[in-house]
Amino acid sequence: MTNWKYFEIGKLFNQIYKASAYNAQDLISSSAVNSDAIMYITRTDTNNGCKEFVQNENFTQIEQGNAITIGDTTATVYYQRERFICGDHIVILRAPFLNEMRGIFIVALLNKERFRYNYGRSFKMDIIKKTRILLPSADDNKPDWNCIECIVKQNIIPILPSKSREVWNGKYTKKSISSTHISLDSVKWDWFRVSDLFHTFERGKIHSQYSLPSGNEYFYVGAKKDSNGVMTRCGYDENLASKGNCVIFICNGEGSVGYSNYMDRDFMASGDLILGYGWHINRYTGLFLSTILDKERPKYSFGRKYGKYVKETKILLPTTNDGLPDWQFMEDYIKSLPYSANL
Repeated sequence: MTNWKYFEIGKLFNQIYKASAYNAQDLISSSAVNSDAIMYITRTDTNNGCKEFVQNENFTQIEQGNAITIGDTTATVYYQRERFICGDHIVILRAPFLNEMRGIFIVALLNKERFRYNYGRSFKMDIIKKTRILLPSADDNKPDWNCIECIVKQNIIPILPSKSREVWNGKYTKKSISSTHISLDSVKWDWFRVSDLFHTFERGKIHSQYSLPSGNEYFYVGAKKDSNGVMTRCGYDENLASKGNCVIFICNGEGSVGYSNYMDRDFMASGDLILGYGWHINRYTGLFLSTILDKERPKYSFGRKYGKYVKETKILLPTTNDGLPDWQFMEDYIKSLPYSANL
């Protein structure tokens, strides 16, 4: 039977220090994710802390990979595999024992501490050092790293979503579908009403999560801005299912109303969602549209609902010489982006 023991972060890691900070306004975004691009790590709570990839401008402080980064005002904790630079308020942890499997295990435990650091209370360096995490312990009262790696291999990796497993196994590619560089400035833009972009609008059919059919083969999508809106998995019911290949408008839900997602497959949808179907919608144009539609988010705060405004909303899109939405440009642009080969 494995024994578990509390270990202080300050005694586990031999290097805990404040990273050199770069101002985002001084950086140049990289138009292609390649060997010269550098990750810019900030306190953001998405994308493993990476705000963007930036051009390698011979930075004086490039942090090497195999490190844990912590946003000290947000308690956002991530393991960084590759080299990076940092924004403000990032603390870095390093130790000889650290590797990817041990790193993500510790990150998962440290993220459990995040609830303690709200309402202006920071996860400052002295607090980080005193934070204790529960780890499997060997006979010499040191962490049992072999046990931790077994837990990750046998209990965590197998239950990851398929795309996440591909990332873990190094099969996720940075390549784009098309090698042609496309600029958003190379085409005219004009305003279009949302009602003219879709031929059908439907409401989600699930009005209570308790009514979901049992099973795990389908996504249940609700008023959630991240994870593509997926709340959980469930079974299938023909009378409750919604068709995929649609743009999802989140019309209700605190913190999420006004956001949009694209869903490529059949799913179960919350009644808080409006689903837009159009002849020109596919996974590429759908992703392009949902990104543009997300710019409408600031209009729907303080209790203002999105539902009755969806069809009348106007958005700026690439246009053809005939004054129609340039669907081919939208598709080609998405295909030119790094990582699009994984879509």
